[in-house]
Amino acid sequence: MALGNLTYKTPNPISSITADLTDSEGCGIYLSEVYEVSIADTTARLPYGIVIVGSNSADGTGSGVTGGGLEIVDAYGAVVQARAGAASVAVGDSLQVNGSGAFVAAAGSPNQYVWGFALTPAAAGEQFLMRFAPYKVFSAS
Repeated sequence: MALGNLTYKTPNPISSITADLTDSEGCGIYLSEVYEVSIADTTARLPYGIVIVGSNSADGTGSGVTGGGLEIVDAYGAVVQARAGAASVAVGDSLQVNGSGAFVAAAGSPNQYVWGFALTPAAAGEQFLMRFAPYKVFSAS
């Protein structure tokens, strides 16, 4: 799952990974206040980026990032390959994360985050292109 010149190492100081992200390519992640990376498992998590190359911690306990292992895209407006959740994704869908960080069509409920928009369609569990353009929904539309 490569993106050529859009793939880069994040400049933010990630202190640890709280779960194994090895097979999480295309899933959304958030960064905690103490710079720990985790899968975004609810729509209330502040979007941080999309996993391009997953990694686990150096010792398997979440206490350090394997040297150069984790690659994410966290640039707003970037086009990135993402993973569809349990339902298909259509072109133009607003996207939110499900409980495992994969993407589903957004419900647009207040105080939840939309991560971006689908640029290509995908069946459930498949990869698709999305524009990473997160925003918070403040009122029901």
